[in-house]
Amino acid sequence: MIYFIVGDGIPFQLKYQEILKEIQNKEGLPVNYFDFSQDETESFLERVAQNSMFSPKELFVIKRFESIKGIDKFIKVLEKINFSQKELIFLYEEFFDDFGRREDEKDKASQDKKKKLLEQMESIGKVYTSRVENMKKMGLNYVVDNLKISEKEAEELLQYVGEDFYSLRNEVEKILLFLDGEPYSFSKVSNIITLNKEGSLKKSVELFLIEKKTEKLLEILEKDKEYIAFIYSVFEELLVYYKLTLLEKEKKIRFEMSYNDFKSVYDNVNELFLNDKTSRPQHAYAVFTKLKNAKNFKSEFLIKKLKELSSIDYGIKSGEMEPGLFVSLYIIGFYNN
Repeated sequence: MIYFIVGDGIPFQLKYQEILKEIQNKEGLPVNYFDFSQDETESFLERVAQNSMFSPKELFVIKRFESIKGIDKFIKVLEKINFSQKELIFLYEEFFDDFGRREDEKDKASQDKKKKLLEQMESIGKVYTSRVENMKKMGLNYVVDNLKISEKEAEELLQYVGEDFYSLRNEVEKILLFLDGEPYSFSKVSNIITLNKEGSLKKSVELFLIEKKTEKLLEILEKDKEYIAFIYSVFEELLVYYKLTLLEKEKKIRFEMSYNDFKSVYDNVNELFLNDKTSRPQHAYAVFTKLKNAKNFKSEFLIKKLKELSSIDYGIKSGEMEPGLFVSLYIIGFYNN
């Protein structure tokens, strides 16, 4: 069997380790390594072409496959080899230039060449694409599959524990042990999960805005000094509330409406709720969950607090305001003026 892994960063390494471990656990085969960046192409072909009815099954790992020359000739040779007693893992690692472009896809010709390579490899084996840009999706799928929950519930969990795959895997294992076969709900596990720094701040901001609890938030900010992250988090939350209150004023939505009704309206106004990281509209459900909180605020109050926060942000970045003092004053006085 031939496995072709293309990608970058941790997802690329994880997929490689996953497939390698799966083969070794099943077959218990020793590994033969070849590095194509070290001119080992010919020696690999000579070795892998050796077949005998008495030969034991073998596992080959081919590193730096992206450096290969004469791919068409190489594929034609592979197609003639009997792999019934062999397992092959080809590693094609992608690298990026200073502008964030993949070095092997900078122009139309190189893009076409890469596409052709993938098609050729798909014709003789399994192709896996594992990239950093897809890491969140990978983590999301892992949570959905292991906890047997919806994507919405998985998204909520990721917001608190973060997207680092190793940490996420540990949290899922801890949750499964804690639940001991019971169905998952966030309320059940919220006290046993380990919040990452961003998740801890997010949870504290929610308690501050929804339940008017300031103690935990002030404690976290004093400890971590994440004042700019706080400003960003609260500004983003209040801005969503503000837009929802305006839509409610215009009678385009109601604070008390079902998700299905909201989604049908949201499709017409989703450009108001762009994700700043992807420049695409946020998922309808993510915005829908803010409805019950938005109804607790008046649009006039929200715009006032957004302006105050913008002034503090400017003051801190210009050096005119001491972050800890002015952020703390904003929090303490939030509901008092």
